[in-house]
Amino acid sequence: MFTNWWQPWRQSINIKKNQCTRISFQSLNTQHCLAASSSVRRDLVGLKHYFLLLQEPYCTRGRVQGFRDAGNTFSSGIRPCTAIISSRTQNVWHCPKFSEEDICTTLWITGSHRYPKIYLASVYLDITADISDIFPLAGRS
Repeated sequence: MFTNWWQPWRQSINIKKNQCTRISFQSLNTQHCLAASSSVRRDLVGLKHYFLLLQEPYCTRGRVQGFRDAGNTFSSGIRPCTAIISSRTQNVWHCPKFSEEDICTTLWITGSHRYPKIYLASVYLDITADISDIFPLAGRS
């Protein structure tokens, strides 16, 4: 039911010059649905290098479910609204200083001379919330 409907948003880049490393970037709102998470997990099986930016992941007891063996899973808070899943082939670190339940931020050490460090953020913007609540995170250093 969910297979391949989200693939138009799939992007890939070649971060290292003179190498053929393609990295898949995907962003998806799973609406707290285990079936959606499971479908996305199955689609990640054939990918070697990827980042998945999730909004409204399926969680129980404050932990994102459905991606245990998929790679590295990052989220923040007791009831996270965002998460970042990366393949184990990527050197990625969680940035709790720039994360909360609605924002998950990671630092990706790329190994590239041109872009040695890249911050990735998965952001959930609730239509009923005041967006100015998010801006204080940008001022942290």
